[in-house]
Amino acid sequence: MATEPTRTGAPENAGSLPPPSSYRALFANGDYLRLFSAGLASVAGSAIAVVSVTWIVAEATGSFLAVGLLGAS
Repeated sequence: MATEPTRTGAPENAGSLPPPSSYRALFANGDYLRLFSAGLASVAGSAIAVVSVTWIVAEATGSFLAVGLLGAS
């Protein structure tokens, strides 16, 4: 009696997105909504911090080299 070979690798639908209804279900969950909102606020805050520090260095030194070195660090 031959056994069926086992499948390896990614499933056939690995690259496909879930239906939109499951996205709605995620955001209907209050815990996930708070987690997503906190992550979004964190990314926005980090972006604002990068721009403001760059702006302060540019205003204080007037040097593009200093701004470039800031980005290299």
